[in-house]
Amino acid sequence: MPKTNSLDFSSPAGAEKAIKQITQQLGRAGQTVVSSEFSNKARRSSDTTYREAFLTLVSGQMITLRVNSTGDIYQVVLNKSVMPLKEHTDIEKAVGEIASMAEKNQHAFQKAQARKAVALPRGMSTPKHKQVDALTQQVAELDTQITERKATIAALVSKLGGAMTDSVPELTGLDDAARDVLTKLAKAEGQVLEDGDVPSKSGRDTLIDLGLIDRYTEKGANVLNDKGRACAALLDSAPPVSQSSTSDGLPVLTLASTYVAAREIVAASGIMLDDAATAGAVAHLQAGLEVVENNGPINLAEGNVEQALHEMRMAESFRTAIAMLDSAKERQMDDKALDQLVAIAKVSAASEDEIADQDALATLLALAMVDVAEGIYFLTEKGRQHLNENGMDAYGEPFAE
Repeated sequence: MPKTNSLDFSSPAGAEKAIKQITQQLGRAGQTVVSSEFSNKARRSSDTTYREAFLTLVSGQMITLRVNSTGDIYQVVLNKSVMPLKEHTDIEKAVGEIASMAEKNQHAFQKAQARKAVALPRGMSTPKHKQVDALTQQVAELDTQITERKATIAALVSKLGGAMTDSVPELTGLDDAARDVLTKLAKAEGQVLEDGDVPSKSGRDTLIDLGLIDRYTEKGANVLNDKGRACAALLDSAPPVSQSSTSDGLPVLTLASTYVAAREIVAASGIMLDDAATAGAVAHLQAGLEVVENNGPINLAEGNVEQALHEMRMAESFRTAIAMLDSAKERQMDDKALDQLVAIAKVSAASEDEIADQDALATLLALAMVDVAEGIYFLTEKGRQHLNENGMDAYGEPFAE
């Protein structure tokens, strides 16, 4: 191997020269390096001794180069993910590969960064007085809205009294017809509808059976009672959720959104699971389900009605997602699952709203072909290997002939 084709990481002086070489090559490939750092501490993994150099690109992405004792790039890490590298001994070709990785990963990296809360840098000056006054006014207005909303909820809780714990579960028994009647009753003058004005007789009967309306047969009048008004308010105050609903009418999130939510709940709750590669998606979903099932009754008892309703919806979403994954356990990779895997690979990683085929995603999660980090779906090593076996690289592109 030519001397000029190896990197000298045996000393800080040699590493400085090598990093300068790599920086220049990355710059020519369109990936400008803004800072670099070398660690002279030797490390060992899989019987290979190596030293590391850390490069920060102008885009904000981080590259870690692991160079072995023969001067070859043993391994490359892009933004904490170990990336496959074809060329190890030809440094120029290896750097070209790394530049291509960074370019293809830029979109996914930006999406991941956008999900993070951005803190103000130290030393930033405070806003001008006018800006402070405007922000103070906005905060005051929001506080007023929150206070009014809490007062409305508190009034409903007070009216329901001991029946509060019975009211929320009734929502799961409402089909579309019953919800339509409940909504129309809530908006009707005096919250009363004659039999002829009820949009659905079956929906009306469901509400009667659930104790949400009182019917006066001699007048043919249907009157919304306190329990019905509370349920109507809960339905009206619930945040909109897209996607689909269960057979009992309760809206649920897509599998893609549900699994992201489960991972975030598990992370925030500090729940200890096995290694992500062995725990699997079902373990995270089950842990998320246990959290919301535990917190729902607590929030309900404390009068946090909206939060309790949200947790009830999330619980149903988790159960639906678990059922989808259970049914996908015995599946093999098919064309639809492969197409979804390629679609994720082509954008380096995909946000939850970019997952087009939820059933295909269930197959990929059940087979551990993909996983989630910071709300972004990415290929696991198993997923990348499956693409390789089908003639494609880690970005879903066919191998060159």
